[in-house]
Amino acid sequence: MTKKRATKIDEELAQKIVEAREARGVTQVFMAKQIGVVPQQLFKYERGKDRFSAVRFFKILKALHIDFSIDDKGIADVLSNI
Repeated sequence: MTKKRATKIDEELAQKIVEAREARGVTQVFMAKQIGVVPQQLFKYERGKDRFSAVRFFKILKALHIDFSIDDKGIADVLSNI
């Protein structure tokens, strides 16, 4: 089984995560612990080098205290900002 490469959308989403993390003053080490990965893996996510699952994405949002709802166009709002 081959590993899927990150796409342009993955890279743009990763950049949004970095911006949100930095705006909240959260370190990579702290956030990595919150989402259950080592800092090196978070670094790869944030650089758009590795893709992450939907479950990991929701853990990232929770760690950054970002409210995300699938209802009321929640997905559309996120995707429109990518």
